[in-house]
Amino acid sequence: MNSLGRRQMQRCTALLSQYRYDSTTSSSSSKKARKLDVTDKRVAAIRDILYAETTKPTHMPHGLPPQMDVAHIKPVKDTIERAWAVKKMDEKHAIVDEVKRKYTAMRKAMEALQSIDSRLFEGAVANNRIERGTNLHPATSTPDNTTAEGDAQSPQPVLVFPRRLRVPTETPPIKGWKYQLTAPESNSDGKSA
Repeated sequence: MNSLGRRQMQRCTALLSQYRYDSTTSSSSSKKARKLDVTDKRVAAIRDILYAETTKPTHMPHGLPPQMDVAHIKPVKDTIERAWAVKKMDEKHAIVDEVKRKYTAMRKAMEALQSIDSRLFEGAVANNRIERGTNLHPATSTPDNTTAEGDAQSPQPVLVFPRRLRVPTETPPIKGWKYQLTAPESNSDGKSA
């Protein structure tokens, strides 16, 4: 609210409070509503403030001037659409770059796992192969799980790295619940020993 609006509101509030004070101190004791005097300058001032015509603020957008035609608007619209397309393309390139970066990091982690423990690596690759329904080496194996020489591969249990590791905590006792639990003995005065 600007300073002009504040001044008007303060003036209106002061006039209303003065009017209320005058109406409560009137000598008439009747309960009827007091009839407003239209010649009262305070009423006219309040009416002018409350029902004044509102002007449009100049800082608000107001649209295009009427003399601009479509020929002037089309280049502006095309520029905005091109800028939007460039922004969207940049966002897509950023997503692709991030996916490439994640894939490279995953490949490095897989190579590190293979160099550290080949058994865990083979288990992870075999599990991934089962989920996708493909073989790791398609040139040496056929879909019916036999090698190119014709002998069947021996089904070995697949060892995979656990997806969720259990946090080591104190385990419960081996016996579990104490079924012979009895209440503590109490003395004759009601206190437990």
